[in-house]
Amino acid sequence: MSGVAVASHISCTLAFVIVTLVLAGHRPTRTQFPILIASCAFTAIWAFLSILYAANIIQHYYVISASELLGNGLWFLSLIQLLKLTQRGNKKRWFFSRYFYAFSGTLLLGLLINAFVIEMSFNPGSSGIYSKFSFIGYVLFSVLVLALVEQLYRGTVPERRWGIKLLCIGIGLMFSYDFYMYAHAALFNVLNTSSWQVRGAILATIAPLIGLSALRHHKWQAEILPSRALIFRSTVFISCGIYLMLMAVMGYFIREWGGTWGQSLQVVFFTGSLIVLSLMLSSGKVRASAKLFISKNFFKLRYDYREEWLKFSTLLSSDEDGKQHSQYVIKALADMMESPRGILFEWEEKRGYVLKDCWSNPFPNKDMVIEPCAFTDFLQQSRRSLELPSRFNTDNRIPPVPVAIRQFNWAWLLVPLIHGNRLHAFVILAHPRVAFFNLNWEVLDLLSMAGRQAAICLVQEQNAQALAIARQFEGYNRLSAFVMHDLKNVHSQLKLIQSNKEKHENNPEFIHSVYHTIEHTADKIDRLLVQMRAKDQCIKAEEVEVAKTLQKVIQLTSHRQPKPSLDWKIASSEITVVGDEEVFTNVLCHLVENAQQATSLKGEIVLSVKLMDERLVIAIQDSGCGMDPEFIHISLYKPFVTTKGDKGMGIGVYEAREYLHTVGGKLTVETAKGQGSTFCLEFPHASILTERDVA
Repeated sequence: MSGVAVASHISCTLAFVIVTLVLAGHRPTRTQFPILIASCAFTAIWAFLSILYAANIIQHYYVISASELLGNGLWFLSLIQLLKLTQRGNKKRWFFSRYFYAFSGTLLLGLLINAFVIEMSFNPGSSGIYSKFSFIGYVLFSVLVLALVEQLYRGTVPERRWGIKLLCIGIGLMFSYDFYMYAHAALFNVLNTSSWQVRGAILATIAPLIGLSALRHHKWQAEILPSRALIFRSTVFISCGIYLMLMAVMGYFIREWGGTWGQSLQVVFFTGSLIVLSLMLSSGKVRASAKLFISKNFFKLRYDYREEWLKFSTLLSSDEDGKQHSQYVIKALADMMESPRGILFEWEEKRGYVLKDCWSNPFPNKDMVIEPCAFTDFLQQSRRSLELPSRFNTDNRIPPVPVAIRQFNWAWLLVPLIHGNRLHAFVILAHPRVAFFNLNWEVLDLLSMAGRQAAICLVQEQNAQALAIARQFEGYNRLSAFVMHDLKNVHSQLKLIQSNKEKHENNPEFIHSVYHTIEHTADKIDRLLVQMRAKDQCIKAEEVEVAKTLQKVIQLTSHRQPKPSLDWKIASSEITVVGDEEVFTNVLCHLVENAQQATSLKGEIVLSVKLMDERLVIAIQDSGCGMDPEFIHISLYKPFVTTKGDKGMGIGVYEAREYLHTVGGKLTVETAKGQGSTFCLEFPHASILTERDVA
């Protein structure tokens, strides 16, 4: 054996002898943690025996193996003892389990017996199958020790880590080097000579770290708080180590039985194993399964409330451009339940519960509105999360589920968002990635608490949007004052022209038509001025002849292409609705003009009229470019939001919806990108409202 090995292990012997003496003179370590002194002393003995082997004084390597295993066992017990000293909480951890002790003891005993049964030399020709198993056993033991080091360091409260940090680094480096050396030996079935020779020097650099860490402690007992994240990472770490060991064993058999292709197949197999491991580590379902297993077997409670609340609050306070708070609300609740998707319905005045946002789920191509009903009343009264019945077969305790919810066949859990004493919104989640245990009181209480906090965020956002709209209207009203001034001047000129009408009665018919148009414009401006001066703009309650109004709308919009056409599907043409004829006409003109701007010259626009359940339905259907479903649910009904750039003000659809709500109707939209849009205006029949108004 070369002089490098002798010098290397001499430095290791001297270093650990010095550290042993220092620790023996350190009273806290001597009285509270004597096994650390024994571990350092036995490491010095192992290094001394390695010197004798390198100098050919000891001929058999099993002596070195036995001393190394005894030293490793002492370091293992040192970590267990330190965890016991610092552990003040529940002792039911995996590293305190008797099964863990039995497995570790059996592994060390098997390695010790194997060291005496076989001769592990540096000659590749003498390394057989038993040596292979020994190498794998050393690697597995190194993984276990490294997992204990991680538990010790990450479980210690941050303000006490300065004292334990050097010890964890020292022991971690020691067994990390063992992992590297024996993993290499397991792959190539031979212990690398160079790695073994410098091993003593590596340990010599580690010895001072252990000594300094001990001198930092006046008392070894310190609080350790192993979290769920710590347990999860340790479990993943150990599982990965075991997985790699099994793959290494299988790779060995492939190499041995693969003939001339054996070595190449081994490399391909091990590479594929690493790819599979990477896919498993990045899989949300695998992570969810691991967390569920840990929660059920290591903790009494399902959640770490501090961690859950921090994540929930962080998500709700996120402020990325282009994202609504509703997106974060759905994601936060979905993360709690390991759900892959969800949707949110939020209350809107005069409409009901409207589908506002989706997370990891496409928006439907039409409005989704749930009007107040027995089901929403039940949610408001119970204020608890509801597991939707299988296939929506309701029982007597739960009212019938609305059709809008039944359309989502993946729906599993409904979480109500209560603000004050009313149901402001609710979130529907899909089945979790893994089989979820019963929704007990703990899960329901957490969802209830989170739902109330989420409702506050949604209400604040809704109020902020209403305030922003009010400010926009305030600016719009200020602008209207200047417009009124200009309109007065135009109005005076038009009145002057109107007063001279009699002087031009004998003029050609064209001029007469022009003056007739001017008279109509003047009357319209009169009404506009009255409306702008009025503090409270009220809709007139008068009967509007639908057929006459639609003909007027077609006439007013026919100067654009494509020209709209009328499809009257009612037997009688004497149909009236209650409302304001001027506003009614303006609303229809706005919607038809929008359809014309979205449709090519070769397209078509149809105004179809029909009766459905005593309600008049006017559908404005175009074959234009259509709209994104996301735009419909988020931006379509917001004032001052337009897709026309500087050419539009974005109040046409908003005005139409507000007018329909005022007269007791509603506006719905169906669209498909590239296939056109259909705006449906529903009005109560005149005969229904006339009796009520007269009364």
